[in-house]
Amino acid sequence: MTNKQGLYLTIFLFCFILVILFAKNFIFYIPKIIILVYLIGFAFIFKIQRKFLNDWFLFLSIVYFSDTLRGLIYWAICKFQFPVYCSYALNLEKAFFKSIPSVKLQQLLLATREIGWTEKFLTALHGTHFIAFLLVGFCLWLRNEHCFEKFKCSFYLLLAGGLSGYFSIPTAPPWLASEMFHLIPPLRHFNLEIYNMYIPDLTSGFNTDPVAAMPSLHAAFPFLCCLLIWKVMKQKGWIFYLYTLLIFFTIIYTGDHYIIDILAGIILASLSFIGGNIIQKNLSKRIINPQHQSQQKNVEHI
Repeated sequence: MTNKQGLYLTIFLFCFILVILFAKNFIFYIPKIIILVYLIGFAFIFKIQRKFLNDWFLFLSIVYFSDTLRGLIYWAICKFQFPVYCSYALNLEKAFFKSIPSVKLQQLLLATREIGWTEKFLTALHGTHFIAFLLVGFCLWLRNEHCFEKFKCSFYLLLAGGLSGYFSIPTAPPWLASEMFHLIPPLRHFNLEIYNMYIPDLTSGFNTDPVAAMPSLHAAFPFLCCLLIWKVMKQKGWIFYLYTLLIFFTIIYTGDHYIIDILAGIILASLSFIGGNIIQKNLSKRIINPQHQSQQKNVEHI
């Protein structure tokens, strides 16, 4: 079986699993470990487990470790009573939009009705945050290893920048500014309600830092993937570009992020993309140059 056929089979099986989970009311969040098991299983099926281990082990370790660091950052903020900010975000939102977009959206779409299928669909979309970028990386790995190296370098920079932002500017998201600090009109954090409705206590294990609004990695992850996909596929990647726009809408509607968080995430993703390209090119030169020098020595010796 070719890599292309394997890729199509992987996508089909993944979609099939999503349908089953949806039927069982578990579509609203897929634990992070499932996608890891799925990727490893694919590698074993096609007998490329050694290559998978070489190419993915460090990257996946850093991704999972950074997720743990988010919790440690929140622990440090609470332990040492570091200040949590939100006034600057609220003032910027009001200066640019005359109101808080999350509040405005919920007043228009949710104020006069209960949670419906639109909110459930958007919550399911929200839950793909940790999965989508890994699938993009996996597809790049199968299709273009050179681009996959850029993918890894870019995400290393992105994760470092995101964690630095969480530590230096811990920012309460709109739902927390409303619910705890009462600085804005009521917001319904409906995605949390839906998660707890179908999988109780789930968020205690995954929402490890509730004051990690700035920058928005929910926006940065898919936007960085868009930049990488555009480099390989151009307009053919339109489905993922649409997915990214829906994610932007979702995290505003749920009250998880301000628009300025999203803009900060886009800027961070763009800088990470540029930095990843530079690092990957330099690494490629270091690999190529010794080989070239070795060939010259062999020629001179002959």
